[in-house]
Amino acid sequence: MSASAHPADEPYGGGLTRRSRTDGVRMTVALVVILGALLTMAEQDWYRTAEARFAAWAVHGLLGYAVIMANSGPTFFFGYHAAHSTAYLGLQVSLACSSVLLVTPAAFATAVMAVVSTVKLNRLLLALAATVVLITGINLLRFVLIALLVDAWGPETGFGWAHSFFGSVLTLAGLGGATYLYYRLARRPAARS
Repeated sequence: MSASAHPADEPYGGGLTRRSRTDGVRMTVALVVILGALLTMAEQDWYRTAEARFAAWAVHGLLGYAVIMANSGPTFFFGYHAAHSTAYLGLQVSLACSSVLLVTPAAFATAVMAVVSTVKLNRLLLALAATVVLITGINLLRFVLIALLVDAWGPETGFGWAHSFFGSVLTLAGLGGATYLYYRLARRPAARS
């Protein structure tokens, strides 16, 4: 009688090995994450509308500006100072300006890692959740920055600088931070010596 090469190869209840059961769980989690990402992309209008509502809440909560949500769709209006009165500017959360395009690749990467890596699933899911929260939060800050600079510099200059330059810098910094956070949370702890 020879000993098994690895404890995970030992059969248990039902003849399945621990390894094949673990592989099945990992594959199931990967499929659920992929389906969640695909559903989010398919329902991206709902996602963008929710993001517009959170952005309106952030603009009002952080800056105190008056905000009005559009009756339907991913658009909100905020009040800014213009020639001794309040004017309103509408911001539409288009697909290109939504965090959905940034969090979906993180979900797909997590699904792949669940299948091909040995990183624990709870670490991968925590890394994905933290990444989604950080990227979504950075995108909300981008809308707050747009409102702040429109109020300070006017709609043309403020929007141009906030959306094109500062918004891009903030998004790139957020992506870098999210990538680092994902790596730190998902990586396997070093083996003890």
